[in-house]
Amino acid sequence: MGLAATHVRLYFVEDYILEQYIIKAEIAQNIRKQQADDKAIADRNEKQELPLLHPHLLVNPTDDQNTTKKNIVLELKKNFPNFKFSVRKDYYNSYTVAWTDGPTQEEVSNVVSKFEDHENDFTGDFRDPNPSNFNKVFGGFKYVSTSRTFSEKVSSLLNSFKVLDDTKSNGYVLEAETV
Repeated sequence: MGLAATHVRLYFVEDYILEQYIIKAEIAQNIRKQQADDKAIADRNEKQELPLLHPHLLVNPTDDQNTTKKNIVLELKKNFPNFKFSVRKDYYNSYTVAWTDGPTQEEVSNVVSKFEDHENDFTGDFRDPNPSNFNKVFGGFKYVSTSRTFSEKVSSLLNSFKVLDDTKSNGYVLEAETV
């Protein structure tokens, strides 16, 4: 058996065309480098400004979990001074904020969600690190969840509102209700 024949096509490009492509590639590379430099400067400036914007929080450059937990407590006290919260560790890098009555779940989540420094990957199966500048300055956890409960007094009040709401049907007053 003989050697298999191979065909090789050679393309020749004029030198001036090749030079144009090299110049365009260098320009694109310089633009990307400038954008990266600009982002690094903006990040550095933001990290310097964050402690001034949040003077009540502790700077946490080593991402110490105890300091991050303290920062969550401090942020909750600042935003909801009349309510008591429990911040407890569930697993290695997972914390739950719990409270009774008081602010809504959404209000508390808006305050504590900035302490989450991971995000779901494209499959939704894993959590990948993605710390914001806020997390780099004040710390962050993989998960921060919230759990609101109601006192007996508030539960009974909510139930009485539910009973009132159940007496209406599609906005019309039922016959049993007096007007």
